[in-house]
Amino acid sequence: MVSMLLYHLPSHKRYKIIFMQRTMEEILASQRPMLEPLGRENGRPTDEEMGELFKNHLREIDRWLANQENIDVLYLRYNDVIEKPIDSVRILCISRQ
Repeated sequence: MVSMLLYHLPSHKRYKIIFMQRTMEEILASQRPMLEPLGRENGRPTDEEMGELFKNHLREIDRWLANQENIDVLYLRYNDVIEKPIDSVRILCISRQ
């Protein structure tokens, strides 16, 4: 979850961020291969536990971003960008105006 790194952006600079939103199933599927080497016996959370952790994190980061005067955020659905790239580019262009 690269969004964890947003907290470390220097506050004296301005940022324009494209926040890619994915379904929880997709998030878990992308995280699973990275977490599998830890194994369940080493305390790796279940998918349900990870889903709750990610949902909580996303709510927290949304609240945090809403309060950052130096950060402009455009939220795009990942699948829309992949399936309708031209529409996504139009949205990006409009948001720059």
